Amino acid sequence: MVLALAALYLRFGGLSLMRGAFYGIGAAVIAIIGRSVWKLGKMTLAKDRLLWALFAVSALVTAWTESEVAWISLGSGVLAMLLKAPPKLGGGAALALPLPSWWLSGLGGVASDSTLWTIAWYFAPRQARSCSAAG
Repeated sequence: MVLALAALYLRFGGLSLMRGAFYGIGAAVIAIIGRSVWKLGKMTLAKDRLLWALFAVSALVTAWTESEVAWISLGSGVLAMLLKAPPKLGGGAALALPLPSWWLSGLGGVASDSTLWTIAWYFAPRQARSCSAAG
C-alpha cells in the first residue's frame, strides 16, 4: 500500500491529498512501534525493580544526550549480573570470566597463516592493494 501511494505521489507531483495520507501512515507506524516497545518492555522487565531502575537510567541518559551510549547498556548488564548473581570469590581464587575458548580462537580453532593473510588482504585499503599488485 505504501509503495502504491509513493508511486502515485511521484506520478502526480506531490498532491496535498497524498501528503496527508503519508502523515497518517507515519503516525500509524509510530503508534504500532510504540505499542510494541511498551509491551516488550513490560514483558521483559516484569516486576523486577532493579531492571526498571536500570531501564529508567538508560532512558534518561539517552534522552539527555540524544544518542545511545553503549557503555550505559554494558554497565547496566554488568551491574545487574553482579547484583543478581555475584561472583563467588573464595579461597584466594582470582576472578575468571567464563568465556568460551572459541571467543579467542574461532569456532574452528586457530586460523592458519594463509587464512589470516587472506583476511588482511581483503580488509586492506584499496590503495595498498593496487600498489602491491602493480609493483
